[in-house]
Amino acid sequence: MNINQTCPLVLQDLYFYDIKSCYYQLSEAANFNLEGIDKDNKVERNIALGMEQIDNPNFQKYLQETSESIIDYYLFENRITDSEVILKQRDGFIITRLLDDNNSVMKLDFREHINWFIMTTDRSKYMTISDDVGVTVKGMPNQYSGIQKIYEKFKDLNFYHKKGLFKQLKNLKNDFFLSEDMDIFMIEKNKSKLIISKRHGLLEIKEGVTFSGKTIDRQKYYDLYLREFIDSLILQFY
Repeated sequence: MNINQTCPLVLQDLYFYDIKSCYYQLSEAANFNLEGIDKDNKVERNIALGMEQIDNPNFQKYLQETSESIIDYYLFENRITDSEVILKQRDGFIITRLLDDNNSVMKLDFREHINWFIMTTDRSKYMTISDDVGVTVKGMPNQYSGIQKIYEKFKDLNFYHKKGLFKQLKNLKNDFFLSEDMDIFMIEKNKSKLIISKRHGLLEIKEGVTFSGKTIDRQKYYDLYLREFIDSLILQFY
């Protein structure tokens, strides 16, 4: 994942394209044996192709280099400049304008119109907000389903009114620190449920065990999962 290093931290109206089932399509085009792989089951498909790449480094190299070449081809043919590429991946990109051609080689699917794109100051993580998909966060280590409830609140922010935006950010932070919804803090990992506690750090919560909200190190959660996005908004709109 390569994020633009010079663009603003917060951007509006971007366009996300990628190659659907990219590695599967490339494997098909190379007449690779795909017997037994369900192409419509994303998890099963990715696991199977991943295992094949481990056993066959030449196959891995072919998939990576070919997908990157197709992406570069579309950027070149559509005369997309480096400054217009906000995010580039092996099988897709986020850019500042629509493509004229996305179907001359392997089809590049238009996946999403992004209303707002917020990246962290170190440009290692980003959040997208759109009408169709909602809020998506990428690059965040140890992300879990509960924190998505807070991320979804970013959809309601008014980016067009600075004073109102800062008030909303303050309210978002206050609501997080005062929330009685314990699901927000329940980290699911390897079929275990964990919380970050003030006194003992990471604690596993067994089935049927209750715990007090006072036990939770909310500041730690905030610093890990929210602060960087809020800091970027403050820097952008101050």
